Order: sequence, then structure tokens, then C-alpha cells
Amino acid sequence: MKLSVVGLGPGDPELVTVKAKKVIENSQLIFVPSMKSDLSSRAYHTALPYISKSVSIVPLYFPYFSNPRFSEIIQSNIDSMMTKLKLYDQAAFLIIGDPFLYSSYFQLHQFLQEQYPEIKIDIIPGLSAYQLALSRLQIPAAGNNQTLSVITGDVNHEKISSVLGLSDTVVIYKINQIANLAHFESQTREFSVRKICCEIGTDQETIRDLNHKTALDHYGYFSSIILKKTNL
Repeated sequence: MKLSVVGLGPGDPELVTVKAKKVIENSQLIFVPSMKSDLSSRAYHTALPYISKSVSIVPLYFPYFSNPRFSEIIQSNIDSMMTKLKLYDQAAFLIIGDPFLYSSYFQLHQFLQEQYPEIKIDIIPGLSAYQLALSRLQIPAAGNNQTLSVITGDVNHEKISSVLGLSDTVVIYKINQIANLAHFESQTREFSVRKICCEIGTDQETIRDLNHKTALDHYGYFSSIILKKTNL
């Protein structure tokens, strides 16, 4: 049995890699992670131009880590995947961004390796949202002797403070999980670049300055902040 885990990039079908496109076009079974147990998944709609009409699509619900039934739901997803995979022998698992950067799939990876070592897992990398955002801003992630840190908004205050102090460039995913965005904004004023990036790679894409006013607004799941101490 073979499972191809396909990174699709931030959400623009034109940014799907050639290899990812080929895997999707040749798949007869596709697993789609979703936060609503349906096909509203961004991964599904990004890959849709390349999915054959005859394909079997299996949506899989992925909760937040804080969900008290998290482990139970993940195991249920694995059981559902194996039932289908035994019938088809091969499948693709679609992921927005890259499979190993804050994706739904990495919640499954270790469980699959431990419970089903006979499955051959192929990882297809994808463009990450922060890489696309940096290209929009036309600033490098890191230059000579510079450091880059990527974190999520739910890390504790001490870790965020440490990262801000040690890094030249900081990317924060899932800023809707930052407990106090206004306080966080006040900690970042030494950075010359401070941008809030929302829905990167989609028709709803926006990039705005992070300041004391924008820090009071509310942001969705696919929102991130990019900080850089110098443009060089």
C-alpha cells in the first residue's frame, strides 16, 4: 500500500507543483482534511482543477489539539483511511501548504508509521504561506548570519518573547490564537517590517501593517504575522 501526502501550497491552484499535480491526476482515492467534516476544505478546492470526476473523495475531520476527543478522532481518521486504502492500495492525502509545517497530516504521521509500517509513505513538499507572503513583500526570509523563526500564536508568552529577542525574521502562524494581540504588538516595535498577512494565495488575500490599531481587529485561522528587523 502507498500513501502520497501532497502539499498544495497556500491555496492558489497555479502554485501547485508539477509533481503534486501528477499525483492528484493519477489518484483514484483522495483523503481531504477538513475542519467541518465536509468538502469545504481549502485543500480540496485548491486541488479541484486536477481531480478526476471518477475519484473517490473521503473528507476527514481534524479538530484543534485542545479538543478533548482529539486522540479519539485522529484514531478514527486512521481507521477510516485504512479501510479505504486496503480497497484501493494507493491514495493521496491533500494538504494546504507543506505536509511538515503545521499541517493536519503531521498529526497522523507517527501513528501511521507505528501502526501500519507496511505502508509506503511518499511526502510531496508544497510552498508554505509565509514563503508566498515574503515574495509579495519582496523581502528575504534571512540573509547572511541572520536567523529565521516560525512559530504559532498559541505558544506561551515566555517562548514568544525569547523568539522575538533572538530572531531577525519571525513568522507567526494562526494569529487568531494569540491571547492578547495588542500586547504582542507592543513587543514587536523594534522590527522595521511588521505585516499581518491574511488568506495568502486566495482571492481574499490581504496584507496590512501591524500597528496599535490593526492589533485590535479579529483575524481568522489562515492569518499570519511576518516580522523582520531589517529589510536586508
